[in-house]
Amino acid sequence: MGDVQSKADLLRIVLLNDKDTPEDFVVELLCLVLKRPYADAIKLIDTIDKQGHAICGTHPRDIATKMLKAARQRIDAAGHRLTITSEAVAEGSEMPDGKCRLCGAFSNENRLTLRGVPTLVCEDCISEVTNNLPEVTRAKQFSHACDALNWHFAGIPRDQLVATTRQFPGHMRADVQVAVDRLFSTSPLRFFGIYEQHRYETLTFAGLTRDGRDAQAIAPAQYHDVDVGEDAPVKCLNNGLWLCRD
Repeated sequence: MGDVQSKADLLRIVLLNDKDTPEDFVVELLCLVLKRPYADAIKLIDTIDKQGHAICGTHPRDIATKMLKAARQRIDAAGHRLTITSEAVAEGSEMPDGKCRLCGAFSNENRLTLRGVPTLVCEDCISEVTNNLPEVTRAKQFSHACDALNWHFAGIPRDQLVATTRQFPGHMRADVQVAVDRLFSTSPLRFFGIYEQHRYETLTFAGLTRDGRDAQAIAPAQYHDVDVGEDAPVKCLNNGLWLCRD
């Protein structure tokens, strides 16, 4: 399957099955170059195995072309024979002219760009999504911290995020835990426990954004009982991630 020659505004990126290319390499290619969440990459691998190919994203022509070039350079540098190509999106197939992408009603309102694809969404659907967002937020499942952070900070480039760190001496751990519990007691959007794979490596916000094989997994929250000289110990969290709104 060769690259399309038409001048369509949108291109689908298609990855073909190649049994000789290691799965880890394909996952890294999907996450790092094609910007797919780790969980999506695993699902795409399964689709490729079953169907022989998978659509890995639809993007404006200039973005898709850059992704294809970067992917092929990475494949060639690794010495693999994996095939990645593109196909034109038929005019109007991604967004019916004058119709809401969600309900199909005629509307010219709220022309949004979702994952690089121009999408028309009517006012009623926008209102419905907004009203149900809290419930969706509580129910949405993530396997890795990077996917949760990408979802939470959607639309904000990573180089515009700023993280600060403050360290406390070990003997203040119980007091800090009480303060943190009080700080986030006003219903954060989500809280996750984070699995610490390497004890020698300090967990940082930058580390939580890593995807691919080094992605930090979301796990049940782990607490240590700290004796403070009272009847009950203070349960101090090992690693946690709160997603909040200011």
